[in-house]
Amino acid sequence: MHGWWEDEDVARRKFASWVGAYGRAGAHITLTDEETGTVLTEWPDPG
Repeated sequence: MHGWWEDEDVARRKFASWVGAYGRAGAHITLTDEETGTVLTEWPDPG
């Protein structure tokens, strides 16, 4: 899956919905700022 949202609030809501829909064993979901390359959040939390 790949998505792009200009608004970070929208992206964070999509991230949460994707974790709910696709967050199964073996899945890794990352929200990244594509301009800076900064990882904003990940699932599962790398600890």
